[in-house]
Amino acid sequence: MESNDTLLTLYKIRKEIQKSNNLELLNQINHTIKKTFEDLFVISFIGHFSAGKSSMINHLLGEDILPSSPIPTTTKTVQVEMSDIDDIEAFIDLNHYVEINSIDELKTINKTDVDIEYIKLRHQTDRFNLKTVFQDTPGVDSTTRAHEESTNTFLLGSDYIFFTVEYNHVESETNLKMLKEIENLNIPYSLIINQIDKHNEEEITYHTFINRVKTTLKNWDITPENIYTTSIFDSVYRQNDKLIEDIKSLESKKQSFKELYRTRIIQNIEEEHLNYLDDQIEMNSAQDKKRDAVVSQIDYLNEQINDNEKESIVQDTEKLDDYIKQTVKSIVTNSYLYPYDVKTKIEQFFKIENNEVPNLGFFGKKKKRAEMRKNTLSELKTEIQKTIDTEINTQVNLMFKDLSLVGNYFNFKWDDRYITETDTSESNDKFVKLYMDNLKQQLSRDIQNDAVYFKSNLTHETHTDSNDVAPLIEERTKLEYALKLIDLKEVFKSESYKNLYIHMDDELKQLSESIEVPMEEIEESNEVLSKNEFLAEESLSNLNTENLENIIQELKKLPRYQDAYGLFYDKFERFKDNHGNLSVFGGFSAGKSTFINALVDSDVLTTSPNPTTASITELSNDSHSYIRFKTEDVLLKTCVAVTGKQTDSIESQIKLLKSKKDIPEVFKPFVKGLIENFREYNDKLGQKIEYSNEQIDFITSNDEHALYVQKAYIGLNNEILNQVTIVDSPGINSINQRHTNETINIIENSDMIIYVAYFNHIFTRSDEQFLKYLQSVKGQRFAITVVINAIDLRKNDQELYDVVEYMSNTLNALEIKHRIYPVSSREARRGEEPYFEKAKVELMEQLEIESSQMIEASINENLKHLVQRIQSNITQFEEGESHLENTIRVRKEMQTEMDHFTAKKVLNEVNVEKENLFSFLRRQLELKIYDQLTTMITINEAKDKSFIKNGAVEIKEHINHFLNIELSTIFNVLYRTAYRALEVLYQTENTRLMEANILSDLMLHDGQKNQLSITLEETTFKNGLTNVSKKNKTARILKEELLIFSERVVSSIDFESLKAQVDENIDDFLNSVDEKSNDSLTQIINELQEEVKPLNESDYKEDQELLSKIKQNLGA
Repeated sequence: MESNDTLLTLYKIRKEIQKSNNLELLNQINHTIKKTFEDLFVISFIGHFSAGKSSMINHLLGEDILPSSPIPTTTKTVQVEMSDIDDIEAFIDLNHYVEINSIDELKTINKTDVDIEYIKLRHQTDRFNLKTVFQDTPGVDSTTRAHEESTNTFLLGSDYIFFTVEYNHVESETNLKMLKEIENLNIPYSLIINQIDKHNEEEITYHTFINRVKTTLKNWDITPENIYTTSIFDSVYRQNDKLIEDIKSLESKKQSFKELYRTRIIQNIEEEHLNYLDDQIEMNSAQDKKRDAVVSQIDYLNEQINDNEKESIVQDTEKLDDYIKQTVKSIVTNSYLYPYDVKTKIEQFFKIENNEVPNLGFFGKKKKRAEMRKNTLSELKTEIQKTIDTEINTQVNLMFKDLSLVGNYFNFKWDDRYITETDTSESNDKFVKLYMDNLKQQLSRDIQNDAVYFKSNLTHETHTDSNDVAPLIEERTKLEYALKLIDLKEVFKSESYKNLYIHMDDELKQLSESIEVPMEEIEESNEVLSKNEFLAEESLSNLNTENLENIIQELKKLPRYQDAYGLFYDKFERFKDNHGNLSVFGGFSAGKSTFINALVDSDVLTTSPNPTTASITELSNDSHSYIRFKTEDVLLKTCVAVTGKQTDSIESQIKLLKSKKDIPEVFKPFVKGLIENFREYNDKLGQKIEYSNEQIDFITSNDEHALYVQKAYIGLNNEILNQVTIVDSPGINSINQRHTNETINIIENSDMIIYVAYFNHIFTRSDEQFLKYLQSVKGQRFAITVVINAIDLRKNDQELYDVVEYMSNTLNALEIKHRIYPVSSREARRGEEPYFEKAKVELMEQLEIESSQMIEASINENLKHLVQRIQSNITQFEEGESHLENTIRVRKEMQTEMDHFTAKKVLNEVNVEKENLFSFLRRQLELKIYDQLTTMITINEAKDKSFIKNGAVEIKEHINHFLNIELSTIFNVLYRTAYRALEVLYQTENTRLMEANILSDLMLHDGQKNQLSITLEETTFKNGLTNVSKKNKTARILKEELLIFSERVVSSIDFESLKAQVDENIDDFLNSVDEKSNDSLTQIINELQEEVKPLNESDYKEDQELLSKIKQNLGA
């Protein structure tokens, strides 16, 4: 009975809500009705993708019925219902489904992005009660936005939630924000920390790990009922049995959960619908929700529209004439032209005309009739003129007044001819009626013509702007819709919908009838990912060092070629002594530090499931270690971002911070460390100080201390560090915003970039944005080396293949050139990993090649010049004066060219590309900022006054940081444009230098790539959040307002200043190219100034022999 009462209430609410087109809420109600009708107890497993939700459900059921994989698998919500039958149905909508024939078919469908709403899997088991449902949702942080939408759709249908996180990613911001949202929904929930088998007591004790998690949850005001540590693998820390026991306990309380659910969902529906109506009314009625005010606005708009339309008519002579005629015709047609006195006089006149007037006597009848006729005409004229004046003339003049045409009074006069020139052969009632009808038509024609003519004597007085009336009509339509919603709101608030009649039998019959459709109804909607067209080929060195050494020795023997010997000797030594720069990036807890430890075969960096690398750490072959501390100005800038108040010192900021309430979560570690540790580090700011490796380890792995660190330099006597300097970066998506800000500073000087991805959390939106930025700095030809870490977590080799293929396909779709190495860094440190050593060897070989590519290219160019020089000498001897004169001429031309040479010759090409980028920039930024805001401001946060009050700082910092990366990503293309143009320029000049018999080459170096930086005003975000939160929002209206918010953020950007900054950056880039090319340019100018001497026969033979030996060594 209770379920029937709930269903009846839900149906009545739905019937009322259908009147207002609240589609999102109607969909939620439909799912609620179905859940209630089927009497389901829904336990939802929600969390980031690859957290192990599907595997945990399989483990709880004791059977492998759901697909599980380290790549995103659950593309739609799957409801596993404990049942007495086994079947699987894929629902296209609430009542139409496709029959799935097997678990294998389900796994195939669930790994593709197909057009289905959810999957119902009924499963026979005695482990849990019938009608209990385990709801498996897509990941909330997958790169597929449809995954998040599916999760959010089914979230509110839960009786209980187990928010599931993977051991290494408990503290990701996505997880914490989702937990915060669940907290605000009033749905009971617990936290599952899955894959606890990864815990290593030697890295961090279990007690410390759990306490750190609890501290973070407390900082975010998140209070789950329980915290479970679980795994499908054996672990002394797993609490699977306790989880199963507690789920059964929840089942035993199903009735109380039903009551809670009914109260919560009805209240939620009512609140959501009232919010929706308020939002729609506000959106359509300029924020005025009072009925009388809206009615007045509609009336006013009607007047404005009418005036505007008439104004436009007056401006067009043809339209005006037509309007006057039609209006006059209507006036005459609707006039009461024949009152009793007029009609009587007309009848009397026709009787007189037909000699039907009695009692005229015998004498003077003709004279008497003429007198009577005259008097009747006079009386008729008087009476009908009165009628014309009141019924027609007055109305016509009002028409002219409405048209703002002023002047003389229009006064149509009766003319006796209208009756005297009429055939009067009859005088009966039928004739009189016919006459009056014809007279009215005649009067209508004549008055129309007179009015059209008369209007030329009038003056037009303009009172309104006769521009486009469409906006007024649009506004009126919106207000009329708002008026309808105001009435619907009053009805809804009165709860009169409870009196609606519902045909429950029909409704329940329809609800219980699901219709099967053929499999063809499901169409895969995702595009097939491209093949490995962006898979980087291994770089190979084209330089044969043995042959080069032979050439150098030959040059050494010849006095005439000592300049060439010196050039090749110096460059070859630099080539042999080459030292590479390797930078390691990735999300926090992806295992970057563990990977580096395995690479250098030493536990030099701290590893932990909590974020550890809180600052940039550089490892080099050195006997000393240092920390470079930040300056006070850098710390002060962050303080001001938190407090919102400008002061001159850290001490004054600390006082403000101590009294400030509601510190944004992302800044809490910074604030805590500043208050507790500033005295300890105050005198160290701005300095580079030597520390032991153990001291550096402690400082850099603890946020409360690492906030003072600019960069850590760890010295380590290590074979690999003889070849390379390694930089370990903070995680790009850590909960500490400062981590991401410092990461981007180390890209430019890297010869190789390794991006560490975690096997069970392979790719997120943060990864996508960062890799695009990285590519914008290094260029599309630069290959990113991706290390997929922790492959020891794979269940089988097929999983490893799937992960590598998924990562490669994703990078292909982003058009990012890449190499992929799957490894287990942890197993490598134990000496148990066969993949790692092979990857290490290949990485070092590749790094050596890539770090020496520039010097190698220069040596190869010099060899071309050397061959050309020798050949030119030989030709000069053979051809004589003519060749010598040509060489001298070319040298003079090149000397003039080199004296004025600058990289700024390519500036025009760069400016064309710059203008093209700016032409699309505003809209591009609006959409990107909107996308960010939708992930940062949820419907519940929009209702949270505390968030609105204090969230501006956090959102501003995030958007400002995001925007700086996006702007840099967009405009870094100008550096690539400039470099490509410079390549052509330098190649052209080097070809001409060869003609001038010059040995040296003009060396092209990459320039200084300053990144764009703008500072957004906090007031923009405070005002934006205030507008977002004026009233509780529906999801759809929230999205509309966030789009407006993003437009306002972009409008606050000073684009002229931005363009000036771009120009300055390009100028600095080209200047730095010139500066780096200066040495080679000076050498070339010196060679151009040398005298060109004719060759004697001895030199000729010597050059022939030298050329032969060089070609032999070059294989030519």
